[in-house]
Amino acid sequence: IKFHTFLSSIYKTLEKHKEFSPDIFYDFISNFVTSYEKNGKISFSIIGLNGVGIYYPENKMLEGKSLLHIKDAHQTRIVNEQIEMIRRSKQGFLSTFWEDGETTSQKISFIKLFEPLGWYIDSSVYLDLFTKDIDERLFENLANMRFGKNKDCYFFVNTYEGEMILSNGEVFEARPNVLDFKDSDGVYVVKQNIKIAQENPDGGFSSYAWKRLDGTIGPKISYILPIPGRDMFIGAGVDLANIENMLAIQKDALRAQITKRIYWIIALFVLAVALLYLPILYLARRMRSTIDIFFETFQKAATEYAEIPDEIINFNEFRTIAHSANNLIKALKSQQEEINHKASHDYLTGLPNRLLLTDRLKLAILQAKRTKTKIAVIFMDLDFFKRINDTLGHNVGDIVLKTIALRLKDEIRESDTISRIGGDEFVFILPFITKNEIAFEAIERILRVVNEPLQVNDKTITLGCSLGLSFYPDDGLTGDTLIKHADIAMYEAKQKGRNTFQCFDQTMDTKIHELIEIEREISLGIDNEEFELYYQPKIDINSGKIMGAEALIRWNHPEKGLLAPGYFMQIAEESGLIIPLGKWIIESALSQCKRWHTRGWNLHMAINLSAKQLESHMFVTHTRQAIEAIKIDPKFIEFEITESFSAQSENNISVLNALKSIGVRLAIDDFGTGYSSLSYLHKLPIDTIKIDRSFITGMLESHDKKTLVETIIQTAKTMNFDIVAEGVESQSDLEMLRYLKCEKCQGYLFSKPVPIALFNSLVLNQH
Repeated sequence: IKFHTFLSSIYKTLEKHKEFSPDIFYDFISNFVTSYEKNGKISFSIIGLNGVGIYYPENKMLEGKSLLHIKDAHQTRIVNEQIEMIRRSKQGFLSTFWEDGETTSQKISFIKLFEPLGWYIDSSVYLDLFTKDIDERLFENLANMRFGKNKDCYFFVNTYEGEMILSNGEVFEARPNVLDFKDSDGVYVVKQNIKIAQENPDGGFSSYAWKRLDGTIGPKISYILPIPGRDMFIGAGVDLANIENMLAIQKDALRAQITKRIYWIIALFVLAVALLYLPILYLARRMRSTIDIFFETFQKAATEYAEIPDEIINFNEFRTIAHSANNLIKALKSQQEEINHKASHDYLTGLPNRLLLTDRLKLAILQAKRTKTKIAVIFMDLDFFKRINDTLGHNVGDIVLKTIALRLKDEIRESDTISRIGGDEFVFILPFITKNEIAFEAIERILRVVNEPLQVNDKTITLGCSLGLSFYPDDGLTGDTLIKHADIAMYEAKQKGRNTFQCFDQTMDTKIHELIEIEREISLGIDNEEFELYYQPKIDINSGKIMGAEALIRWNHPEKGLLAPGYFMQIAEESGLIIPLGKWIIESALSQCKRWHTRGWNLHMAINLSAKQLESHMFVTHTRQAIEAIKIDPKFIEFEITESFSAQSENNISVLNALKSIGVRLAIDDFGTGYSSLSYLHKLPIDTIKIDRSFITGMLESHDKKTLVETIIQTAKTMNFDIVAEGVESQSDLEMLRYLKCEKCQGYLFSKPVPIALFNSLVLNQH
């Protein structure tokens, strides 16, 4: 909270004085965090709502890169979970688990939205650091505490392995092991205490012979209590001789009081006893019986949440107390059940969460070992679910998730488990699999109910899902391995067209590692400047002159040679590396266009954009800064977007408007292959339509293609759009486009994409 308040104050001050810039703001952040972390255990990071690291001191290399792929030890996509929580409630707590060698540590994060820049702040701490600090303070306090008449009683703390943590006012940093310590009777005292602590959650007494300060040996009794959640116990002992002395003194005092009053009691009741002896005797016995039964039952009720039955109570006064106690017990039992349910179930769908899933999978594996049967683990991810949240809102997305969860619960067996582990990801456990067809039939039912259309707020929504399947013991012997392999198989299903399933095999694991290796090589390639821009000329059909170029990326791989975008762009897109790579493409293309203008060549530059770049909240700002830094006239720059992005949502139109406000031109690439229509184009702030090569190729042989191209050109001209035909490869195609009044084109008829030196030669030749 303090960090968030500090950032808000600095941001407002910089904005007020017109001095805001990302670099200045970054320096303020870095200085604050550096000074704060020197004196505390809390670490800070700042992440964009698109998943890109803004300030990430744990790994500076990840700043400016996507963190959506980062998973903790439980395979939770941390940044995805944080972004989902921020979008729902703007702040909250998240628990994650991280491995360090063989040790897994729990980390607690508090995240809070920083609205001015569309960031969120993550402040986190490892629980073991606080636990250690608490232990040290607790042990010091316990060491200083004494009790008893002569202050000769003290606390002691041991681990279950026999290490002495504190005893008799001293905290032992070295923790000597006293497991084999024996008293004068040969009793292993520490082992006895450990056994009592492990077998008695509510504590128990331990007795042994103890050597006193005066050298004599006498009986001692200690109360031993296990410390919840820790492998240690606490104890406090007292010399029985002290207790016996104290009891003797109290007994004498009590005897004196009783002796003094007994004669009065006898005198007052002797007559009543004589007259009412039998009724009183009967009543006393009933009351004694009721009191004994009541307190015995009440004690059981308080410890086991068991209610006190009416039939055992003989008096109305006790019955009233019992009713009140029962009401309290019911309330406590209900609260405990609610807490237990929330801790083990998903808050949205009510399905088991990852914690309960892990427990049930462990139990299923034990059962499978005993019964010699298989377990099927199914990992399901809804296809394109993000589009529903982006276009219809998160409220509709929540309704869809709850509806799908209800449908799926009806399709599984009573022995099966379905769990939502985050976002739109679900995991199924199918135990007692005697043949693989049982799992295949379950997957068919899952696909059927997911594909069934949903009706939400008068809108019909159709969904698909991709599923991965792994079997115990064929594909793994632990729950984590089975879930991981099912996840890998699900990813393979997405690669093969979605709305289907794949069974895990080891080649998939190899393929995933290959993709990870390519992702690593792309990151290194960006750092090592291995990428290069090629340029394909754009031709003015009427003059035949080069009027501009489209910048196209190539990778000079140190081992594989020159690679086309098809090898690496999809991986860059999915991993988030398209953000730094796209930034380099834009800056390089703008710089080259500026060099042309310096030579007197007023050429236009077309640059392709991905959906990930446009979804980045800092994209428009970075683009404006690059144009201003390079000092190029933005009217010569044209950004090409896919037709599918422009048609996804009204929110996308606002992004395009912001980009258009810089002064650049916008074009729809590969028009005719996406989702939009000509009637939709008037809503978009575009300047150019690029007709996809699939319509140009074979246009002369297909009347339908020729008619479609002619319709696009005529309608676009009516709407004052420029037209560029892609994929022109023959003179006859060019003549037909000239006849149809198309003004610009590009294709292999003129030139394939070429390096900058060859492109410049083409321009010089035409001059």
